[in-house]
Amino acid sequence: MKYYLVNVGVNSSHRPLYAPLLPDGRFEYVPIPQPKYQECPLLPTYADLRYRWLRAEQFIPARCLRWKAHNDPDFEEGTFGWYHRIRWAGVDLSPGNVLVFYGRLVDMRSRESVLAIIGRLYIERVWERVRVWHPEFEHLRNPHVLLAKWDRRLLDGFFLCQGSAELFETAVPFTPELAVALFPSHSSKIREMAGRFGPVRGLAMFFRKVREIEAPSELP
Repeated sequence: MKYYLVNVGVNSSHRPLYAPLLPDGRFEYVPIPQPKYQECPLLPTYADLRYRWLRAEQFIPARCLRWKAHNDPDFEEGTFGWYHRIRWAGVDLSPGNVLVFYGRLVDMRSRESVLAIIGRLYIERVWERVRVWHPEFEHLRNPHVLLAKWDRRLLDGFFLCQGSAELFETAVPFTPELAVALFPSHSSKIREMAGRFGPVRGLAMFFRKVREIEAPSELP
């Protein structure tokens, strides 16, 4: 079984959107905006999404509520889609492997950004380089599938995995210390990046590429 660390959700480039971290460690997962095809009627808006602890109006700016969201991963149905570009090079997506998701949250007290591990997906099935419609897609809500359902030209070679997903109730801080424990062979580079750019920006830069976790036993 292999574990891979994958970045998901909004970050500083998506302001004014942010993912809130509450004082007790609970958080809201906020997906990125749909980068194209905002006119697709099948995609949910930020107002449509189900949040666990807060109402959308409490942290989503009013002008963003009607934006279409790229809700990926979909933790409720256990799907995650992507394009096999360079940041996924060398990743083994065989059933039985695990995607561990981390993202950038904003502490609601200090308003500072923090990185945290927020969930995971145990891969059970994978569709690779999808260019034809599969009957199993009919009831899925993953945005890649919804876009292709709306316009078959968007069966454009995406990858999709499905399995058992979990969105953690509380965030696990992704600190330089935890990063070193999970990736011991990269300890010097992790410390260098965190020292040069700060822990949040430094780790986010280093882990932009999907990486296999070397010591998954160190996961909290």
